[in-house]
Amino acid sequence: MMPGDDVLMMPSARRIEVFTGTAQRRRWSAEAKAQIVAESYETSVGEASARYSLSKTQIFTWRRDAREASDPLGFARVEIDDAGSGGMSQRGRYWYSEPSGRTG
Repeated sequence: MMPGDDVLMMPSARRIEVFTGTAQRRRWSAEAKAQIVAESYETSVGEASARYSLSKTQIFTWRRDAREASDPLGFARVEIDDAGSGGMSQRGRYWYSEPSGRTG
């Protein structure tokens, strides 16, 4: 190296996980997923993802799955047929939207 050359330093790894064998995906029980999701609400998604070596998107997916599983009704399709408007029928479709802003 010459004086004045910039050196790129790679950050040191805090934890390295080595997968062996053919199955590289970890399997999480429903109880473990529920615990991780609960922890992500108590602390933050970033802290939970670092603690369990998961991507943040995985935890957000588990959060969404838990939310949808706890809402058995989901979206309801409603059709309105207004036949009392001078013989002209107007039809519309409306989708129920949750307060969280999800729409169908």
